[in-house]
Amino acid sequence: MFYKKFLLLCFLIFINTTAQADSLNVNNVSRFDIAEVKHCQSKFSDNVTYSTCLDSVLTTKKRELETWQTDMETKLKKVTSRTDALSLFAASSQEFEQFKNKNCKWQYLTFLPDVESAVNMSKECQVYMTIQRINELKQLSKYDFY
Repeated sequence: MFYKKFLLLCFLIFINTTAQADSLNVNNVSRFDIAEVKHCQSKFSDNVTYSTCLDSVLTTKKRELETWQTDMETKLKKVTSRTDALSLFAASSQEFEQFKNKNCKWQYLTFLPDVESAVNMSKECQVYMTIQRINELKQLSKYDFY
């Protein structure tokens, strides 16, 4: 009797999990309101070309982030008495990259075994977080450091 109840419970859990997995499709999730990502979504319907488009967006955003990081480093170098700020900025930039990678990796893992959707989710996450960091550096660059 116990065995039958156990099998029934396992079957119900499996059915529920399958139904949830079907509704949690990466294409149904619109968490990022990013023009470049929306452009890729509207232009490319298959996952492979969409992923390639995301690669180009990510490359562009990484270059833009490097530009803003360089700008911030230049500003901090001008403030010669604050070398500790420069070294902490460099450390925070490295730690941001580590955090971004880990944050997007766990999201990737949640979409497995659908590798194509997982890759695209991870790339969207990286684009989003890179844009967030760019915007933060843009705001900080407006300040005059002493």
